[in-house]
Amino acid sequence: MARTRFAPTRADVRACVDDAAQRWAGVAHPTDVSFEELVAAHARILAAAEELSGGTEDAQKRAVTYFSIYEDSQGNFMFPLIASHGSMWGVTHTQRIDRALRQLRRFSRHGRVQGWMDALDAIRDINRRVFVEIYSTFYFTRFYGRHPRANEVIKPEVLALYNRVHEAVEAGEKMPLSERRDLYFEVFVHEQHDIVDPGIHDAVATCPSWMVSVFKRVRPRFKYFPRGESLVFTDFTDVDQRNREGLRAMDFGEQVGADRVLEALSEY
Repeated sequence: MARTRFAPTRADVRACVDDAAQRWAGVAHPTDVSFEELVAAHARILAAAEELSGGTEDAQKRAVTYFSIYEDSQGNFMFPLIASHGSMWGVTHTQRIDRALRQLRRFSRHGRVQGWMDALDAIRDINRRVFVEIYSTFYFTRFYGRHPRANEVIKPEVLALYNRVHEAVEAGEKMPLSERRDLYFEVFVHEQHDIVDPGIHDAVATCPSWMVSVFKRVRPRFKYFPRGESLVFTDFTDVDQRNREGLRAMDFGEQVGADRVLEALSEY
């Protein structure tokens, strides 16, 4: 049976936005919620994010929901827009390595090759965990970000970033590019520091040197990038390089526009 081509539309994105609205309809006003109820609300939203994230290879599912978060922010929150392609590229890239390793697995002694494949899946799980963090934080802060004790659930510096997005949405504003760019970068750095960097170092710790070298030296080309452009890493495990190249990915997204970013999801 032929595989259905992945070609998400604005209607698919709208369905995700509507799903979020239905899931969280009728939530109590923040001032009417005790701290215990606040923690329970965060747990419910986190559980929904885990459900929506799918498995480690469900990049398509995450990509559409990521794009819907961008839409739900009225174009103010750039991180999920770019992460929709980070999700697709990261999974497809590791799957290519997986296919090569699968040919070697039958010759492997003591399960070494399987261990390397498990490390690749751990890297894909980082992708999934970032999605869980973004979805749960975005919707938790939308409804509870002004609770006087919200900063005990979400880091104060992160809470301030998301609250700025929600303030712009409520005011019907489009934040200036410079502010959207700064906010994107601050969220990106937070995700890299708290989830991606420790996850990558743990995953590659058990890999042979040749595999680490292959993983480090990559030139990701998200499908919406202008012709001839790609990200350049001499060491993908280096957080400073990921921060630098992540900002370039955002700039390319601004350059081509959200419609092209959505269209390009079908090209992986």
